[in-house]
Amino acid sequence: MLYAIGAIGYMFIEIVWRGSTHWTMGILGGMSILMIYFVEQSFSFSVLLKALLSAAFVTATELVAGLILNDLMGLSVWDYSDMRYNIAGQISLVYSFLWYFLCIPVHILCRIIKHHIFDVFSPCDTLK
Repeated sequence: MLYAIGAIGYMFIEIVWRGSTHWTMGILGGMSILMIYFVEQSFSFSVLLKALLSAAFVTATELVAGLILNDLMGLSVWDYSDMRYNIAGQISLVYSFLWYFLCIPVHILCRIIKHHIFDVFSPCDTLK
């Protein structure tokens, strides 16, 4: 369920931001929210620091995905080579900055999901 939320959310953000998306961005979004959820549940530092770690993960994942999809496979899903502060045309530090601010509400969403969905339907509760 969490993976699906990330996949749909990521693709929705892309459609709103650039007017289109690619199915592979659903995979990237699902992976990203799983890692954000892991960070949220595993570390006790502030949400701002968690968002920084999460934004770094999303950026690194986009770099790897871009190198595979765009360079290796030639799909041309995106090209940031005309943007400032880009790396290999696959990521832009400008977008990393934006991911940081997007990760803050996603961390809050992960807290809500854990508390209101995962904790409520925990299999351990039925064994008590």
